[in-house]
Amino acid sequence: MSDILANRRPYVAIALGNRADISTLGANGSPSRVDNWIYQSYLNIAMTYPFHESEATVSGQWTAGMDFIAYPPGARRFDSIAFYQPNGTAIKISWKDIQYLRRYPSNIPTIPVTNGLLSVGPPSIVAPHGEKLYVRPYADSVIYSWIGDIWLKPQQLPGEDAPDATPPYVAQGTLDIGATEIQVPDDWLEIVDLGAILRGHISLIEREKAQEVQQLLFGFTMPSSNKMVPGLIAQALSRRQAQAPIMDYNIQPRQPKRSYTNVGS
Repeated sequence: MSDILANRRPYVAIALGNRADISTLGANGSPSRVDNWIYQSYLNIAMTYPFHESEATVSGQWTAGMDFIAYPPGARRFDSIAFYQPNGTAIKISWKDIQYLRRYPSNIPTIPVTNGLLSVGPPSIVAPHGEKLYVRPYADSVIYSWIGDIWLKPQQLPGEDAPDATPPYVAQGTLDIGATEIQVPDDWLEIVDLGAILRGHISLIEREKAQEVQQLLFGFTMPSSNKMVPGLIAQALSRRQAQAPIMDYNIQPRQPKRSYTNVGS
């Protein structure tokens, strides 16, 4: 567990003047305005950047008659999927778009018609569409196993306790979302807080404070030199990229400079 929403309340409330009208929970622990700002900030970040804290693994079987694999509850997307023969041999899978997949016959005879059967066999291609992962060709009589890695959506946890949190949290009512997990790296918790504080200043019509927080988060351009000063989000992304050896650093290989000659001058 990274952190929970309840632990972010004091930071945001104090930055906004510790006002009771924005930080007090409602009936049955219904979210305060601070709670809503924190969750909206977290939602925006967690739906944009795939952190390892929001990754999960699921598994299942691909059998005859299936058309697609539905996204598990709370999944934003499949990052990868692997299929296996009954003896454990992995099957090579290609990712395509839904337009490519529609070339495979669906509930109609194969084209050209030879035996009146659908195109069946070991899974070969997958294509995400909507909240489903379509697989082709259709499964034959063999039962194939699959393991998928998914990116989870943010989920509110109303009315739940968080005994594993530090400190443990007890819900203040059936509508209390304080136990909602903030699944981001530790250095992004400050960004979640500032996103909530920014929303608070905007809602409270504190424009100058909102502008300062916005510049801190997203950066700004120095008028005298037009130099861009990166904000905390850009700095955190650079730090995260440097710590991930499998990520693309966007370093281009060196190439010899091309020389051009004007002809006819």
